[in-house]
Amino acid sequence: MGEPSCRWLLSTAGAARCAAEDRLGPQGRLETAESIDRQYGEQMTNSPSGFRCEPPQNSQVENTGADAEDVWKVLIADDAPDVHTVTRLTIGQERFLGRPLFILSAYNSAEAMELLAEHSDVAVALIDVVMDTDEAGLAIIRHARDILGNKLVRMLLRTGQSGRFPERQVTAQYDIDGYHDKTNLSATRLYSAVYAAIRAYKTLRELDGRNRTLDAEIARRTVEFQRLAEEASAANKAKTSIMTNVSHEIRTPMNAIIGLTRLAINHSKDDRQKDYLNKIEKSASGLLRILNDILDWSKIEAGMLEVERMPFELHQVLEDVKSIIGTRAQQKGLSFVIGVAPDVPASLVGDSLRLRQILVNLTDNAVKFTVLGGIALQVTMLGIETEHCVLSFAVSDTGVGIGASQLERLFRPFHQADTSTTRRYGGTGLGLAICRNLALAMGGDVVIESALGKGSTFTTTLRFGRSAAPKSTVPAVSFEPPQDGRLGQCRVLVVDDDEINLQVASEILTDAGAHVRTVSSGREAVSAIFSEARAFDAVLMDMQMPDMDGLAATRAIRLRRPTGILPIIAMTAHAMEPERRRCLEAGMDDYLAKPVEPVKLVATIARWVGDAVLSSGASTSSAHDAAGDLPGTLPPFDLADALARVKGRRRLLYGLIVKFGQTYEIVMMEMQDCLARQQWGDLRKRVHRLHGASASLSLRHLAATCETAEQALAKADGVAIDRAIDTLLEALRPAVTAAKSLKSAETL
Repeated sequence: MGEPSCRWLLSTAGAARCAAEDRLGPQGRLETAESIDRQYGEQMTNSPSGFRCEPPQNSQVENTGADAEDVWKVLIADDAPDVHTVTRLTIGQERFLGRPLFILSAYNSAEAMELLAEHSDVAVALIDVVMDTDEAGLAIIRHARDILGNKLVRMLLRTGQSGRFPERQVTAQYDIDGYHDKTNLSATRLYSAVYAAIRAYKTLRELDGRNRTLDAEIARRTVEFQRLAEEASAANKAKTSIMTNVSHEIRTPMNAIIGLTRLAINHSKDDRQKDYLNKIEKSASGLLRILNDILDWSKIEAGMLEVERMPFELHQVLEDVKSIIGTRAQQKGLSFVIGVAPDVPASLVGDSLRLRQILVNLTDNAVKFTVLGGIALQVTMLGIETEHCVLSFAVSDTGVGIGASQLERLFRPFHQADTSTTRRYGGTGLGLAICRNLALAMGGDVVIESALGKGSTFTTTLRFGRSAAPKSTVPAVSFEPPQDGRLGQCRVLVVDDDEINLQVASEILTDAGAHVRTVSSGREAVSAIFSEARAFDAVLMDMQMPDMDGLAATRAIRLRRPTGILPIIAMTAHAMEPERRRCLEAGMDDYLAKPVEPVKLVATIARWVGDAVLSSGASTSSAHDAAGDLPGTLPPFDLADALARVKGRRRLLYGLIVKFGQTYEIVMMEMQDCLARQQWGDLRKRVHRLHGASASLSLRHLAATCETAEQALAKADGVAIDRAIDTLLEALRPAVTAAKSLKSAETL
């Protein structure tokens, strides 16, 4: 304990030189372990300080040329030099598993820790417990295992105070190969303990090497997989980007083909030419549908499919589906019925565009594969919670049916039940795959029940939020004419950028006895209110207008006309709750959704004017004069509903429809140009104007497609915009054609 500390390395040759010659055999090797043990015991008994070997002059003796990989490193940590000498003489010249030893010596815990840090490949550490501190050996073990993270080095504890609690705790907690009492540790036991420890170290090092190799391979493959995944993702996104750009390039000429073909059909008087042109239009529309499917699948593969959560009215989606599929079913002589269970909520929160896409795809497939009979779409409630509900949309047909062997593959992309169906029925085989992926994205799925010759039923289950808005209903067709003169002599300013909407609102209010002034922008409205000699009693304000919209105009008006002095009533095609809140926050007093019912419009104005004279006098106009040439029906116009909106004034409605045809034949071409140039702002203004006009003239399907297009334009999603505008133009063309079939006002 009292000897000065030192650290030095000894090779087997150095150990031999340090030892007494009489303890070596004739070949320079150690005698038997029993002989050495006996001789050392005698020496240590005769000497008070035990056997001593003076350290060499240099701090370390070089190894005898052995490579570090060809030796086993053994660390002796003990504060007694005699222990170092005896240990070297006992095992220093032996070969273990074919290799010699390379011995490192430390005389305190700090030196041992330093050596373990420098030599991470130490195989065995022979550690004394009590050195510079009472628990120095235990500290060395903790440092090696916890701080250096060396789990391979084998630890042999040597102590003169065996059985102490700290030692038992450490030997139980850490990976210790031996715990020996110095007084009973013979040469044989020491040799055996070191031999067993080296064998354990060799095995552990081999396992560690294999684990490291395996870990490195796993890491390499993980990096490679990540690289491949990133490349695949980038490729998918690039493909989607390319497809989007290509779609614009394809749509530009296709829209021109379809639009000009429709114009040629309207002006052609030759039946054969009309037949050719109708087939061209049908083929072009089919090509656009195929393009839409490919684009949708590209978005799904690239992980770019997005699902909206917006309030919507279910009946509007079903009306849209009925308008699209009903005509196709009628052309094939099939019935098409939509049924809705009474407990199904009318107002939902979800993605109405994707729901419509699923239902149109499934019902269109049903029409395609059905020759006799009909198609039914049944909507039922599967479950309801406080904020959510699960609805089932079952599409059944009496068509050819599908065999059991084909059902599993039916939802795979580019797959159809029979390869011959591609030629017979057309299509890409993507429709059902897209439907399932859309349904999964919306928290549902699509399943099928079918049998050959017995038809099929495709059932889609979808999860929706429940809207807090009041329950919506389909606009009623019946109408009770209101009494004229109800608004007395009040002055109303009507603000709208669409001529048809201005005329409809103006005529209704004039017929009710009001004095009406019309302007076409928010800036003009602000100017009129602050410059007119006589104040207005109410303002009917559109929301979206060029230059200054309705919200900005209202804020400007409220700076000088506070709420309670001049009622401002919003009139817009957006019937959602967030839009209503925006109106009220801007300072508006009330909100009317287009298409505006005449009775509701007059009642709302009368309620806010307050002192208006309510009259039941006779009509002061010739509103009910028949136009004579207004037909009994004019699809897609709902003439009964449209007449109700203009209080039965047939001549007025006739003029409005004619003006619609003249105006929107041009606007239709402008929309195609805006779409080709991706001028979303200009396109949105035209769609908004069309939305209001179509709602006012009871073009319900067209109004619904306008709403969908406005939602897509608000998100500036090029692919969604392309699809929505295609659908809108498809609905607008027959309306323009029908309107142009009427003679202009000058010929009446």
